[in-house]
Formats: sequence, structure tokens, C-alpha cells
Amino acid sequence: MNILTNDVWTADRFLNHALTVSLENSDRRDAKDYGLYGAFHAWKAENTNFHNAATSILKSEELDAGEQNQAYTRLVIDVAQTWVTFCEQSGVSTEIAVSIAHKYLARELSKIQNWISKAA
Repeated sequence: MNILTNDVWTADRFLNHALTVSLENSDRRDAKDYGLYGAFHAWKAENTNFHNAATSILKSEELDAGEQNQAYTRLVIDVAQTWVTFCEQSGVSTEIAVSIAHKYLARELSKIQNWISKAA
């Protein structure tokens, strides 16, 4: 299942959301990074079909565990690619795009690896 976007987010919307999250969490040592990552998750939730796609994969009765892991892995990679494309097209810096994509991929692929190891 491919990630689709509805193109309601802009760079300004993303950066404003990041600033809001950072200010709401100003007591955190990593408030800026926390805000950026939080804004990414808001972008993913509001600007993509990720939730529906992930739910379809993870609740599928037609896919066995291995197929679910593969499909979810492809979905996670597609989110990261879609995120980087959004950043390129909207003017979000490459530094932010890559940093967030790296963090997201590392966390999600770690989860998948954990699922696989538990199933083995």
C-alpha cells in the first residue's frame, strides 16, 4: 500500500507546528528536536493516509506475520520517502528532512526487527 498525501501542509505549517510543540515542551533539553519530530508525526497523521494503510496491514487476516512485517516495512520506507519529497518540494531544509527520516526509520525498523525476533 502506497502513502498518499492530501497536500494540506506547507513548510510554514510544519515549522509553526514544530515551534508550538517546542514551546509547549521548553523544559526538555531537546525541545527543538522534540518539536520537529512531533511536527513530523502531525504531518504524517494529517497529511497522509499512513494510519489507514498501517491499520489495513496490521489487522489483515489475509497476511501472515512475515507478510505483514514486509508490508509494514515497505510502508515505513514509503513514509520516509514521501516525507523527504515533501521537504524538497515545500522548502523544509535537507538537514531537517534527513534527520527526521533517519530517526523515524531507525525507530520503526527497530520495532519491526523486534517483532521478527519474537516470532522466530
